[in-house]
Order: sequence, then C-alpha cells, then structure tokens
Amino acid sequence: MEVDGNYTIICRLARLIIIDEAFSSMIRDAVAAKKVWLRDISGVLFRFWGLLKEGSVVVSDEHARPLFEAVAVILSPLEKRKPAKLCGHFYG
Repeated sequence: MEVDGNYTIICRLARLIIIDEAFSSMIRDAVAAKKVWLRDISGVLFRFWGLLKEGSVVVSDEHARPLFEAVAVILSPLEKRKPAKLCGHFYG
C-alpha cells in the first residue's frame, strides 16, 4: 500500500495500532517492568505520541495512557540528575 504523502491514512493506521488491545497490553506490561526494548522502538512510540499530542489521532485516555507512560519510561534515564551512561548509539 502506498501511503507516502497521505497523512490521513498514516493517522488512521496509527489509531488502529494504538487502540489494539494486544498492543496496549504489551506496552502496559513493558512500562510496568521498565523493559529496555521500549527504547528500541522509541521512534515509533514518539511518532504515535506526537500524533496524539497534536490531535491528529484521537483515542480514549485508556488507550493513550500506556503510550504516554512508555514515553516517560524511555526518557527517564536521560532526565535524572546524573543521566544513565548509555552507548552513544542510543543518543541518536
């Protein structure tokens, strides 16, 4: 499917993923356990977070909360008084 340049399709697909119960459950479990793989998929999670924040994708608080919590977990090592020492690869 060609979606390049079709922002509406991208938003619709993002919404379907965000409201998917399997996705929500997986993210909730990862947040609870502070799984490091959240960092590995941070690009996708940041994009979903951005779509929610700007209002391009609208979902219930129940579906948005795990995503917002995941972003907080991803950023938490970098927001400490003394940031975690990570390989330079993880800083972008």
